Amino acid sequence: MLFTFGLYQIAFIMTIFAATGQRENRAATKNSSLLV
Repeated sequence: MLFTFGLYQIAFIMTIFAATGQRENRAATKNSSLLV
């Protein structure tokens, strides 16, 4: 049970990192387009 909880926690953290990464990439493209 503890092992499956660890896997769930890792997957949850990975999804959060992916979401924040996409948001940062979107902001970066927005800023670069403004600079151009």
